[in-house]
Amino acid sequence: MQKDEFNKHFNYLYKEVFNILDKKGGEYQVTEDVFSNFTSLGKQLGLTEYQIWTVYFTKHITSIQNAIKNNPVNPDNPEMPESLDSRIIDAIAYLCLLYGMTKR
Repeated sequence: MQKDEFNKHFNYLYKEVFNILDKKGGEYQVTEDVFSNFTSLGKQLGLTEYQIWTVYFTKHITSIQNAIKNNPVNPDNPEMPESLDSRIIDAIAYLCLLYGMTKR
């Protein structure tokens, strides 16, 4: 893949990550705090917000690993219930959330 094509894909990915953070963030926030879902669930379960983040993030990584395990030649098989792109975007979004959590 040439650099121009890679950059095109990266720009698409960047926009999709931003869109998912914006769209899903509103669904999960219980206050104005972007990280309120991690904090409130952590309090309910006696865990830190970083431990809650780890559980959610691990779910996304496991999903990617399973896609590769189930179809090592073509993990983005269109017959899968969720595309590999979607799984990757979710995982990157969670890394962005972790980054933001550490900047408070």
